[in-house]
Amino acid sequence: MGSFGMPRGIAAGVGADPVMGFHGKVPARGDFVGHGLPPAVLGPWDRWLSAALGEAGRQLGAEWESLFAQAPVWRFALSAGLCGATPLIGVWISSADRVGRPYPFTIAAGLPAGFDIAGAPAACAAWLTRAESLAEDACRAGADVEGLPARLAILGRPEPERVGAATRALLGRLSGPLGADASLWWTRGAGRIAPSLLSCPGLPAGHRPTAFLDGAWTRWGWENAEEG
Repeated sequence: MGSFGMPRGIAAGVGADPVMGFHGKVPARGDFVGHGLPPAVLGPWDRWLSAALGEAGRQLGAEWESLFAQAPVWRFALSAGLCGATPLIGVWISSADRVGRPYPFTIAAGLPAGFDIAGAPAACAAWLTRAESLAEDACRAGADVEGLPARLAILGRPEPERVGAATRALLGRLSGPLGADASLWWTRGAGRIAPSLLSCPGLPAGHRPTAFLDGAWTRWGWENAEEG
């Protein structure tokens, strides 16, 4: 799949130091769990995610919970200013609390100021793979939630690798031109979602994040940059 473009979302966030933490719901707890993400990061992220899921529920109706449960793990890279003052990378995975109320579980980390998120899918691949594995473990029934902060510390902060010219050129063709407030979203796919790499200004707005669950990109207002 190529890249997709859409209208600008909402930018927010202050703070100077790269952060690392987790937030969301897991089957071993009856409500939200979280660690390490300050309000400048968590506030805009949680508001966006809650609004996106609410809109998806309205659009998908009876299918919403099953599509959410089948959704793939999504990796993301956000430009500075969207959720905090520095660029942010992470993963979010479909999950639910102990009584079955659905909500994603997110692991995220800040990157140095000035990092170009266009190269994040390659430069941060190793860290994101480990973060994804940790998120999947956390969302298993009976997971050791109390041990998550220690496991996060073992994961460590991302150390972006150098991206070669050929790889950077390929990512540029797939993502399309990125503005200063861009975000990137990519997945290996699952359920109805094929492997995908998406880009947009800001955080995806309106009903467009619904496509993260059902893969109906055109229906929810995304455009294929390779066709446009």
